Amino acid sequence: MKLKNNSRHSLVKWLAISTILVVVLATGGYFGFQYYQYYQADKIYSVDDIVSLPNFKIDITKSEFKSVDLSLDKDSITKYGGLDKQENCTAQSRERTWWKAWDNDPDAPWVQLGPSDYDICNRRNLSRNTINEYLKNNDRLHIDYKIIATNNIDTTKLKIELVLDSGRKLDEQISAFKGNQFFPLGAQYKSKELEKVLDVPGPIYTSEREYIPYKPYFVSSLGGDINKGLERAGSISADIRKSEENIDLKVTYENQVRVIRIHR
Repeated sequence: MKLKNNSRHSLVKWLAISTILVVVLATGGYFGFQYYQYYQADKIYSVDDIVSLPNFKIDITKSEFKSVDLSLDKDSITKYGGLDKQENCTAQSRERTWWKAWDNDPDAPWVQLGPSDYDICNRRNLSRNTINEYLKNNDRLHIDYKIIATNNIDTTKLKIELVLDSGRKLDEQISAFKGNQFFPLGAQYKSKELEKVLDVPGPIYTSEREYIPYKPYFVSSLGGDINKGLERAGSISADIRKSEENIDLKVTYENQVRVIRIHR
């Protein structure tokens, strides 16, 4: 009888130990996984790393700096000359063209206070200076990446963006290009058609184009959800000032963030 009691006691003891071990291992596994997640989130990755997030991995397939392409108006360059040489504006007429005194008043008189040929020529030279300064101080960063789905991905919860060490916002319009004469539709010119249609007493220049549709930032669309086992390519690019040395590709999915750092 005593032997049976000892056997029963040993069995209970081992069951208790086994239960404790299971709890310890499970708890340790949970906290170990949490620590691993925190470690991955805190780590700064390089472009050579394949970076893991919940449900997918991201691989940078190309990262390069190249010259900025502003897609300037070829007709304006052909007509007025390239960006490497200033026009001689002193040879241009300084006689004022016509302008409507109050834009929103249909009965406002026409007055000879519009820009002269000399003024427009100087605007073109100023536009050249602005473009050359921008090209000198900026490079274009282009990144191609590949998303590899290890589980189904809800792309509405996925965000990929560039963050600069300067804190500058990349998706803002370049205010320096306001009224630039060498962007498409930016050049001001004398219009005989406007002169006739508006019954202007003399020569009239087209209006200055204040809004130049150039933003130095492009992010490709992620598209719809990505199913497990599939891959999807994407790209992101931006004009980066030469004074900005470190650029982070920030990948956010649900509450997880990974940072891939690009150095010049």
